[in-house]
Order: sequence, then structure tokens, then C-alpha cells
Amino acid sequence: MIDVPKEALTEIVNERIAEAIIRVREDKIRVIPGYDGVYGRPIIFEEEASTEKMPSEKVQQLNLTDFI
Repeated sequence: MIDVPKEALTEIVNERIAEAIIRVREDKIRVIPGYDGVYGRPIIFEEEASTEKMPSEKVQQLNLTDFI
């Protein structure tokens, strides 16, 4: 997947997946970093990220006394 041209990728996988591979390969993605046990997320298709809802509030981290 590192050196395969897009045309060859589209013969094997969906064109959208091939485009995602090319964007990652060319470092044309954005990464939302994680925090406090929440995983970060790669944004490969920027046009879809604008319609996606982002969490408006952070989740409160549990304390050790919350488990007692």
C-alpha cells in the first residue's frame, strides 16, 4: 500500500477506500487528539467532518472514591 498507485488500488478496493489510503499516505488528513482516556480520531474526509457532531462537553473522569 505504500507504493501502489491509486489506479491499482481501485482495482482491488472501493474507490473511496483508495482515496483514503492516498490521503493518509500524502499526510493530507487531520487528527483530533484524544484526552483523558478518550481516543483521538483521524479526519480523512474533511467535507464529512463538518457535518459530524462533535461532543460539546467533556466527560467527567471518575475518582477512586466513586468505586467504593
